[in-house]
Amino acid sequence: MEIVFDLLLIGVPYFASCTPLPPAKSKAKKLLEKAAASLKKLVAPIPQPIPAPAENPS
Repeated sequence: MEIVFDLLLIGVPYFASCTPLPPAKSKAKKLLEKAAASLKKLVAPIPQPIPAPAENPS
């Protein structure tokens, strides 16, 4: 029990004095989003051209 108290006595002030990192996306999340976007481009259906209406030659 005394060890836990000592760890708290040292740990709490130490972590309270550290400057936290700014929020950011992880590298793994960026990589997964990039892979998903490129996979969507490969799998996405190719749009079919719409035929133009023919003019009447009258």
